[in-house]
Amino acid sequence: MELFYQGSGWVGMVLIVVTYYFVTKGRWGTHTRIDEVCNIAGSVLIGISVYHTKSWSVFVLQVIWAVVALVSLLRKPH
Repeated sequence: MELFYQGSGWVGMVLIVVTYYFVTKGRWGTHTRIDEVCNIAGSVLIGISVYHTKSWSVFVLQVIWAVVALVSLLRKPH
């Protein structure tokens, strides 16, 4: 199980960093569907990892990050 928690943290971190890279390089626009989905997935995966280690401040940060991205995603016209 420990490998799962560690792996989810690493995959989440990669998702967020890659998303940040693509947005800053202009390959993806800010607040696009792919940007928001990657931010939600990344923060949920990191949240799983830090919940397991009881790192509550980082867990709360990830919950806030995911909620902000989700609200932004839901407000977009389809």
